[in-house]
Amino acid sequence: MISVSDKHRTLVTVRRKVETNMNVPVRKKEGFTIIEVVLVLAIVGLIMLMIFIAWPALQRSQRDGARKNDVNTVAAAVASYRSNNNGTSPTTTAAIQGYISNLNQYDKTDVIYGGTGAGNPTKDKITVRTKAVCQNGVAIGDPSTRKAVVLTTLEGGGSSINFCQDV
Repeated sequence: MISVSDKHRTLVTVRRKVETNMNVPVRKKEGFTIIEVVLVLAIVGLIMLMIFIAWPALQRSQRDGARKNDVNTVAAAVASYRSNNNGTSPTTTAAIQGYISNLNQYDKTDVIYGGTGAGNPTKDKITVRTKAVCQNGVAIGDPSTRKAVVLTTLEGGGSSINFCQDV
């Protein structure tokens, strides 16, 4: 049989162990839970998806900007030709190409003389037309004018868009 003092001693010992265990800080495991890892992967996946969707549009926009700069370069070459030739417009592809130094998106051989009057741009080329003015992205023939136009196509939102600039 257990005496009262033995019971008291056992209770005191148990109480001390409990109090000691309560003061010991609980050690947390280091690392990430599976939920945290899956959440981070889902967020990264969404960001990558947004970039994947937006990237082609950004590339089209950059190419179109380079094409517009090339049209400006060709327009400047036509203006330079006219100032060096008493105001007459070029009538051959070679005459235009002789005044072009460098292009970004196109090659110098992609610049062609398209004749006089009305016309649409040629795909993947820069077309110069004389005796014409720009209207809605195409050259409208005007025999009374001494103007020239420079035409090309842009990618736009995935479909071809005509781009025309008066010189």
